[in-house]
Amino acid sequence: MLDIAVYSIIILLAFFIWYLFVRFFSISLEKIQYSFASSSQTHTQNHSHKVKRISFLINFILICFWVFFASYMFRFLMQSESLFINLIAFDDDANHFITDFSSFYTFCLILISCLFGHILSTLDYRFLCVPNILLFLLFIASGTLYYSLYGFSGYAFMILGVIYSFYFCLHLFSVNEILGIGDIWVLASFTLLLESFFQAHYEIIFEALIISCVSAIFYSFWLYLKQKNRNTQITQENVAQTQKIKIPFIPFLLFGLVVVSCIHAA
Repeated sequence: MLDIAVYSIIILLAFFIWYLFVRFFSISLEKIQYSFASSSQTHTQNHSHKVKRISFLINFILICFWVFFASYMFRFLMQSESLFINLIAFDDDANHFITDFSSFYTFCLILISCLFGHILSTLDYRFLCVPNILLFLLFIASGTLYYSLYGFSGYAFMILGVIYSFYFCLHLFSVNEILGIGDIWVLASFTLLLESFFQAHYEIIFEALIISCVSAIFYSFWLYLKQKNRNTQITQENVAQTQKIKIPFIPFLLFGLVVVSCIHAA
């Protein structure tokens, strides 16, 4: 069990990584945002220093939450038979280092997956688009966690193929874009995480997706009312803006993952 000093170091390191990634990719995404400012809705505005400090504080609290969430889910995984065999089967002193390293390696994979999910949620909320490299890194981290627990197989790519098929069928009968490509990769990565936590419990995946969709619907309805109250003067332009409300879906996917994981691991 990690002590307070190690937790503090991990939290500071995770917050530094979050800030570095968000700062780096925000510069490039802002250029894309300005080039398509006339045809897209974004969340970025010129905020005051007070708002920025509050945002930093909220994100720091969330980073602390991810560290403790990763520790909580790791302790839950330690109770499973597969991890007991793989990580705690060594009794002699010569293999204690291997056991501790394997345990910390699993904890780090959970934390890295959650951290990339938080970075993607931050960028998706601000710009309504995310870099492909972060999607790939999240998929690699969650896939590595699954393979380290249950062995190598083509399960991760099968999940990605199934979700892409669902994406294709969903947009085959819809004119508007309901899900983005980034949402598909994040959904596949979070599916691998849930499969790592609760192997062969497929109903948990649908529960997380339902929670994500319901919370996103409530958020879009709140945005609709907010936009409608702001546009008191009804014009054709205001109506068009109200009908074209876009929401970031990655934060809600992450929310569904956390809620379902905490409920079923409790």
